[in-house]
Amino acid sequence: MNRVFLLLITATLIGCGARAEVAKEKLLTKIDSILGEMDVKRKQIEVSVDAFKDGIGGLRKAKIKAQVRQDQISRQVAPLNQKLKKLDTSLGRLRDHLATGEAAAIIGKTYSPEELKTMGDKLLTARKELVDQIAGYQRSQESLQLVVDSLERKQTEYQQRLARLESQIAEIDSKTIALKAMKDASGAMGEGEKSMAENVDDLEDTVNDLYADVEVELLTEDQKWNAEETTAEIDAVDAFISATQDPTDTLAEIDKILKTTE
Repeated sequence: MNRVFLLLITATLIGCGARAEVAKEKLLTKIDSILGEMDVKRKQIEVSVDAFKDGIGGLRKAKIKAQVRQDQISRQVAPLNQKLKKLDTSLGRLRDHLATGEAAAIIGKTYSPEELKTMGDKLLTARKELVDQIAGYQRSQESLQLVVDSLERKQTEYQQRLARLESQIAEIDSKTIALKAMKDASGAMGEGEKSMAENVDDLEDTVNDLYADVEVELLTEDQKWNAEETTAEIDAVDAFISATQDPTDTLAEIDKILKTTE
């Protein structure tokens, strides 16, 4: 009787041991599978995050370029404003001569009333074109400021998003460490194998949620940095500056006229 009882107990223990081994193997297989998937996803995210960082760097460079262009325009406008001031002075003097209706001697040369009127028309035309050019530079500066402000907002927004991404990635990495710890601990599984299996399931759900959040953050189309659009904005300003950088024939004529009237 006792012998039969011992055999039954032994068979039960062996059966429990076998079931425990099967449960442990299943759990280890699942943990390995999760870790394998996490490793693949982690590498994919790393590539995307690196590209995201490059985008932020591109925004920073584009903003600096726009600010440099603003400074260049300011330096170009300054001498034009000086020319305009001198031109207005010359127009004031010419007006006094025109008001008399008589010939006038200017720097050793005598000009008839008709010649004075012709010179006045040239000065007025030159002044209008000079004012238009200055206004064009000012419009360019205003457009550049809009670009700088836009790039500043985008850069700030994307840096904040990057910080969130890095925080989520750090949390994913911590879950990886926890899974590896569970894998190591599974060798000592006993009565708590069911609880550990539940913990692995919970951890898997948490990791999947984290990956989903990261992917949404990386794939939001309406918030993606558009390198081509930003470059086009800067290039358009560059084209304007190039087109207006050299003095026109009219401005050269102004210089010539001002020299003869000073």
